[in-house]
Amino acid sequence: MLKIQNKSTKRIRVVLIIAFMVQIFMCTQSFLRFAHNGKLYSFTVFDMIYMIFKHNASADLFGKLGISVMAFSLFLILPVIALGFQIFDFYFNLKNVVGIIVSIAGVFMVLNFVGLANLGGGSVLTLIIYIFTAFMSMMGMMARYVKTDEGKKEEK
Repeated sequence: MLKIQNKSTKRIRVVLIIAFMVQIFMCTQSFLRFAHNGKLYSFTVFDMIYMIFKHNASADLFGKLGISVMAFSLFLILPVIALGFQIFDFYFNLKNVVGIIVSIAGVFMVLNFVGLANLGGGSVLTLIIYIFTAFMSMMGMMARYVKTDEGKKEEK
């Protein structure tokens, strides 16, 4: 029978847990930068969510306010979901599938919601970490099926 976890999958899982924790921390760094009237403005994910509530207080929840809050809060929600799967999924390969889906969705969100012209330091590091986690999740999927030396000894 195929062993569910081996040394490689455990190491990859620990690396992915740390990467998604760093991803959550990146929400507090400068995410969006733009210049207006000669001044450079820099906002974090939390600043963007706060500004949406502050300036659109009269909008209904399902209108512009609800969609904007959902869009910017996904920068925080997606890494938390992926971290939860990495921590609590021991027996299935679902943690790696969720890691790949979250990474692809995160890259898509950063490039579309922030834009290439307005990337801040936090969003650039977020892009790099999302690409890294996509590759590590793919490695985690494949490492589950590779037989190690200890697995070969158990078969004999």
